[in-house]
Amino acid sequence: MIDWAASRLTDLPDLDPRIEVRDLAYAIVRVGEAFVWSDVITGDPPQSGKATAMVELLVSAASGKR
Repeated sequence: MIDWAASRLTDLPDLDPRIEVRDLAYAIVRVGEAFVWSDVITGDPPQSGKATAMVELLVSAASGKR
């Protein structure tokens, strides 16, 4: 999953060069897991919409589009 995310991130033209693509991919995958598996982690229902919003925020920040 991390490799898949990293391959998608390398296509972004304005990604901050100080950011390691694999590190960003790792963070994205882990954030996604936290929201998708929230029923197991916290007992809350899975929240894929929140996962999407957080991933968009991470990618936006990494691209300098805050």
